[in-house]
Amino acid sequence: MATAKKTIAHNVELVTAILSYTDGAFKQATASDTVTDFAKYVIEKNSGFGTDDFKLSDKVKEEIVQGYRMRYSARYPAKTYAVIGNEYFDIESIDPTQRDKVKEKVEVGVEVALSFTSNEFGKLANDRPQYHKLIGKWRTDTSTYCSNRFKDLEKAAREAISGGAKKKRTANLSFAETVDKTVTDLKTKLAKCVANKTDSSANQDKFNKALAAFLAVWKA
Repeated sequence: MATAKKTIAHNVELVTAILSYTDGAFKQATASDTVTDFAKYVIEKNSGFGTDDFKLSDKVKEEIVQGYRMRYSARYPAKTYAVIGNEYFDIESIDPTQRDKVKEKVEVGVEVALSFTSNEFGKLANDRPQYHKLIGKWRTDTSTYCSNRFKDLEKAAREAISGGAKKKRTANLSFAETVDKTVTDLKTKLAKCVANKTDSSANQDKFNKALAAFLAVWKA
């Protein structure tokens, strides 16, 4: 029986060819400029992107994430895994002379990993636990990559709007000022939760009573 070192993690490798320090710097700068230009494009199409509390529509966000998935898939192509005793091994980790002896092989990559619905993926945990683990690794890694690239985009959008200027530090508030600000923030948060019905713990009546009791002592 063929044996192998178990692996479900991606190897860290140099994907973009770097020919020299100068060549690498040029490519780094190009990548940075591309992020900035794309951020400006998104701002132009979605006024408010890059500002606090702005949220892109689900449709636009999904189109952007799809692009990140495509890039991740190109950078980390699907791999062939040998199935040995219900375990999954990267075929590249198996001795070349033993690979032809492997009876069952599967190919897994971004496309396969994301083809499962949440329910289908969940069922794998019971039906095929090791396959579930392998698919889960691909799903998690892809999601993390996409999340990080979107954060890069949001950061570039904020910098584009501010012109690169750093946020001014606010003066330290006194404790009394902090209390006033906290009360105001709580009122705003409560109003949003009540209006959107997103948080069952946001009870207007209880808050009003608690605030009145607190202020009676605080303002005395």
